[in-house]
Amino acid sequence: MKHYMAAVAIVGGALAIATSGCARHETAAETQAEVGKAKAEGAQEVAKAENQAGEKMAGADEQMNKARHDAEEKSVGATRDVSIAQAEAAHGVATARCDGESGDARSACISVADTDLAAAKARANTVQSAQNPRP
Repeated sequence: MKHYMAAVAIVGGALAIATSGCARHETAAETQAEVGKAKAEGAQEVAKAENQAGEKMAGADEQMNKARHDAEEKSVGATRDVSIAQAEAAHGVATARCDGESGDARSACISVADTDLAAAKARANTVQSAQNPRP
């Protein structure tokens, strides 16, 4: 019986402590004011989060645009390099053929090969400049 009474006393004390904060009831106006305050604070937090997300997205877009631009520049440069390599290879073949000539014919052949090489390099540079106007 002692244990039963002790248990009842503990439960009773716990209930008294738990309900002591509930003794005062808020008025409807107080509750409505707290709800309004919570909504306003929530709206501020959402606006702040949206603003931060917008800033992060703008930064990510800027990084993507820069990466795309860099890739395009590299691609244009690589295309130019391939065109020049092809022109230099063709020049090597042409000058090798010129070695079979002699005298003025050989000089004229080499001159044509050199002119063709210079023209091919100029075309490659012009195409690069047209595709990528920034230096």
